[in-house]
Amino acid sequence: MPQPKPPLLKLPPELLLEVARYIPTDAIISLKLTHRTLNTAFPSLPLLLQKQPLSECSRFAIERLLCPPDPDTKRCFVCRKRYPAYMFSSTKSPVCAPPSHRSTPSTEIVDLPSFFCAWHVGRLVRIVRTESGGRNEWVSDVKRMCVHLGCIQGWEKCGCGCECESCGVVVVRTYTRYLNNERECKGFTFWRKVGGGAREGIEGSRGELRVREECVDGVRSTLDFPVRYERTVKIVESKPLRDNTRSVDAVSIGWWLFSSVCGLVAIMLAEIRSLWKLAREIPI
Repeated sequence: MPQPKPPLLKLPPELLLEVARYIPTDAIISLKLTHRTLNTAFPSLPLLLQKQPLSECSRFAIERLLCPPDPDTKRCFVCRKRYPAYMFSSTKSPVCAPPSHRSTPSTEIVDLPSFFCAWHVGRLVRIVRTESGGRNEWVSDVKRMCVHLGCIQGWEKCGCGCECESCGVVVVRTYTRYLNNERECKGFTFWRKVGGGAREGIEGSRGELRVREECVDGVRSTLDFPVRYERTVKIVESKPLRDNTRSVDAVSIGWWLFSSVCGLVAIMLAEIRSLWKLAREIPI
């Protein structure tokens, strides 16, 4: 049974060209790659490049769209540098201890978003000072990260007023240390405890996520803390970044694209309907 056409594909070419006036160049290219109709209706790449100067983010998004994927390397969306593919595992981070034995079910220690290299695990961690006798624990929850600035939205000092139309946001798992003293957490390392009475919890067979801290209390010592998973409000997930992506709702389009296009089309249709009614009332 043939699938019905999406509403966007039913628009006449004139309206599609009008839509293209309100979205960035990389978003147009991403839409052109999704369907033959859109590829024909929207301007060609040379014409798009003449439309306006491209920002660095737009060039990065277009490169990600048009370049064939390389299985051996990836480009980090934070620092935008290419690294070997193995550098996109949390086990390569200085703040993560690799599994101690081969029987560990998963090689990952903390969860990283796609195309987020191991050098930036620290961006997913924050330390929050509490009063004496207050909260003193590690917790994990889910937040949005601004791809343009590489910061967690809603965290103190984030200051994310980003208006970039090319980068968008991704959903990430974050880790917060609530600290009520000056002795603990002089350094920390994430690791996973598998077997030996480890609690499975939300992590299932991956093992219990724990944090080993360096402490200073007259002499240097270490403490070990479990990571407690907070209950989070459901967040609509954005698609992970992919090289050579063809998805209409890819991050490169911008998370606001669909709502913007739908709103724009609704306004256009309302104006067309108004003009049509007016034309019927005018005597010939």
